[in-house]
Formats: sequence, structure tokens, C-alpha cells
Amino acid sequence: MKQVLTFFLTATFSTLLLHPIKSQNVTYKASVPVYRHYAKQFVVTDSKDEPFITVKDIKEGKTLTVRGEDATLIKGKTLKNSKGNVVATRKGKTITFPENSVVVKEVKKKKNWKYYHDDKVILEVNCKFNRATRMYDVEAVAFDQSELTDDLLKINFGRLDRYLWLEEPEWKTITTCVSSVVAVAIVAILMN
Repeated sequence: MKQVLTFFLTATFSTLLLHPIKSQNVTYKASVPVYRHYAKQFVVTDSKDEPFITVKDIKEGKTLTVRGEDATLIKGKTLKNSKGNVVATRKGKTITFPENSVVVKEVKKKKNWKYYHDDKVILEVNCKFNRATRMYDVEAVAFDQSELTDDLLKINFGRLDRYLWLEEPEWKTITTCVSSVVAVAIVAILMN
């Protein structure tokens, strides 16, 4: 009996040492400024309010800096690390990680995204327009803290500004429509 108990305790402690208990969900936040068509630069912070990802726009693609390491997102489809190796590719609603042969499925509803791996949600990103700051408040929850979710965060935040547009107040939209109609009418009168 004593040997069984010793074996059980040894097995339990070695399992905990080799496979530590996973931490709780990790939340990332960002305020994304949208200048007409795209954001020039923004920072994603982790739950400790420390910078996690810095996104900068360049001509060839977006430069993403994560924990001091640079990555590049080219045309929103190919994520390359600092050595130039392809980390992930995006085609349609699937993201493939060639090194691990992992495929992640993306499901988008309005301004919210969920990423599934083996039919389990591993990352969820939600966006809400803040009228006071004229920015999008973005919150991402990683249910599995791993390199896979880090790369998914890079892809999502690198592509995010393509899917976020400034939500104009109703009066401004109506004013724009009326001014467009008046301008067309004036041009039509002048042409006759």
C-alpha cells in the first residue's frame, strides 16, 4: 500500500512538473484608430497592460512586433517571421500553419471573429466602435495560451483595419447624401 501511494504521489508531482496547469484565459486589448481606409500604427496590450503586439503599416505589408521579434503580414494572407520563413497562410476562412500541419477555421459575424482548432474555440476577437474617441475598442480572448494563438493574434490584428470602418453619425450620412444630390443637380444644370 505504501509503495502504491508513493508511486501515485511521484506520478502526480512529475506530471505537474512536466505539464503545468494551464493558466486562465488571456485577454488582449487595443484601441484601433482608423484613418479613412487603414490604421497607421497601434499597440495591443495584454491583461497586465504591457505592450504585446505593435502593428505598423509599411508598403510591402504590415510589420508586427511581438516581444521584440518582428513578423510581417503580406497582403493579409501570409505571415512571415523575422527570418523570412512562412509561419502561416490564409486562404478563404482557413489559416494553415505549415510547420505543424495545423489548420484553423475562422468564423466571422459582423465585427466579431472566432477561431476554431479541432472544433474548439481557441481565440475570440470582438470589436466595438467608441464614438467618444472615434476608435475601435478591440478585445481578444485567447482560451489557449500558445504560439498558435500568438500567430492568430498577429494575423487578426494585422488584417483588422481592413474590416473596420468609421461609423459616421446618421446626420453626417444624411448631409453627405443631400450634398451629393445637390452637387449632381448643379452639374446637370450647368451642362445643359
